[in-house]
Amino acid sequence: MNPITFGTAVVTLVLTSIAAAGLDDTTPPAPPPAAVDTAPAPAPDPVLLALLDEVEKSGSEVRSFAASVTMVSEEPKDFGRGKTTRTGKLIFRTSDTPTESHPRKMLAVLFDSVISGNRKREQRHYYIVGGRWLAEIDPEQKLFIRRDIAPEGAADFDPFDLRHGIVPLPVGQKRQAVLERFDVSAIALPESGALAKLAERGVDGIHLVPRPGSGSDTEYQSVDIFFDRASRLPVGVRATEKNGNIQSLRLDDVVVNPTIDEETLAGMSMAVPDPRSWTIDIR
Repeated sequence: MNPITFGTAVVTLVLTSIAAAGLDDTTPPAPPPAAVDTAPAPAPDPVLLALLDEVEKSGSEVRSFAASVTMVSEEPKDFGRGKTTRTGKLIFRTSDTPTESHPRKMLAVLFDSVISGNRKREQRHYYIVGGRWLAEIDPEQKLFIRRDIAPEGAADFDPFDLRHGIVPLPVGQKRQAVLERFDVSAIALPESGALAKLAERGVDGIHLVPRPGSGSDTEYQSVDIFFDRASRLPVGVRATEKNGNIQSLRLDDVVVNPTIDEETLAGMSMAVPDPRSWTIDIR
């Protein structure tokens, strides 16, 4: 997987969590895509409907979100690459005083280590999304990549609006939107792997299978989201891609509406660094 594709996968997983927390419900609704199959789906269990309602309400007072993050990428054995684990921190932030380098809403996934095979090494690698940009930053190699992710002609693009953003997963917006775009069922935690550790907290899981035309059906076989039973905030995501890759993300030490220090804010900057000492790639 090339770096920017991996970056999009990271953002996909995290935005699914952010959406599930209800943090992006500020943009006026857009019409659903014309191709969405809105034929009636089997009625979910009433317990699942109640869970979706609770999740929708859980983010009403959440403006920012911080957590430690563990992301595990698994490829089918016949690809020969096995499993890679990355750890770091995640920050989602909204601001009343946006700037070009720090848009009104932005998400940063700041990885600081990687485990491949039995070897763990420090490796800083940052993925940041805000406004119309997705940035990948490698401080050690002094590499700065920034991609314009807005559709052509979009004047006021919000990547966190899951109705027409870069990740069309409308979880946590409105229950009906979820039911129109996904077949929904309950799912238990995996018995092994990164997400199995969530059993200590008490979580409830939903299994989402994208419906034809949903915008997710071309990329994913399914997406599982696990919610903390007390707060109803998302603490785990597992996405199974069409090619068989599995991306799992676990959030620990979750803090709602944290105070973000200046050093962390500096690490979240999307400002273009000095080209005399950095390799810059902007498209």
